[in-house]
Amino acid sequence: MPGAHVHRDLLTSVLHAAIQAPSPYNTQPWRFGPRRGGVDVLLDRDRVLAVADQDGREARIACGAALFNLRTSLRTKEIGVHVRLTPSPSSGELLADVRFGARQKSCGEEHMLAAAIPNRHTNREPFLPRPLPGRTRHALVRAAGCEGTGLYLVDDPAGCRAVSELVEAAAEAQHGDPRYLAELARWTTDCPRASDGVPRDANPLWHKEVPDQREQLVGVLLTSGDTAADQVRAGLALQRVLLTATAWGATASFLSPVVELAESRAALRSMLDIRGHPQAVVRLGYGYPRQITARRPIADVLVVGVSKQASQEVVS
Repeated sequence: MPGAHVHRDLLTSVLHAAIQAPSPYNTQPWRFGPRRGGVDVLLDRDRVLAVADQDGREARIACGAALFNLRTSLRTKEIGVHVRLTPSPSSGELLADVRFGARQKSCGEEHMLAAAIPNRHTNREPFLPRPLPGRTRHALVRAAGCEGTGLYLVDDPAGCRAVSELVEAAAEAQHGDPRYLAELARWTTDCPRASDGVPRDANPLWHKEVPDQREQLVGVLLTSGDTAADQVRAGLALQRVLLTATAWGATASFLSPVVELAESRAALRSMLDIRGHPQAVVRLGYGYPRQITARRPIADVLVVGVSKQASQEVVS
């Protein structure tokens, strides 16, 4: 059945929300293919980090986060949304097929999450020595569960210390690779008008981001599998967790090195004795507001003529 028609201005508005999602080094590896009754979400392979993200896992997670923003923004405008995850060798760059449906009443939680989209930012500065209360932690775990994933929280000093050591070891291994340093330099910018990349003064100091103190909280996002579809779903869940944290007054930043290296991911899983596949590791807490990094214009992420492929998995 053909999807409902969405006015061009409204589509521009929801795509603007979509591109506010986080991505590794602000590479923004997404593209969108508007069509009658829907829009396709695609992976932009030219923006996949060839060294830090060789298999495109983190890029697919970023696209999943953009998909969450798109879906949430549409729902708050009372547009029914039907999403099919499509990543497979046969579908190439196509990650999700979003179809617009009949008018559907939105809920308060959707509006809360949508309102958090423009306020969410990655905070790489030290956090305040103030723990997140139990109700906030419960909300974060619930957010991950709503998208079919799990969020494992590490809040004891020994656990944080162990995660910190893994992050530091992974970061040192990466910084010993000239190819990684060249890639890092490629996506680090001094230009205030740059629409992608990370400002040089925001370059994270990974091993200092997990202080050995009880007040700090580390979240490990887990999926039951590790297929391309699982990674897109991880992005949906990750963004829901980040927006939930923002709505509750908290902030977050990524401890990416530990999941960018296969051996570090395996070591993390073994060390924490957890079931599932670690897809993202974030530190959670309270911090001071930071400037949000720039995004490319909508026109730069639009594509036309996307061919349709058979879908694999349905997400309401």
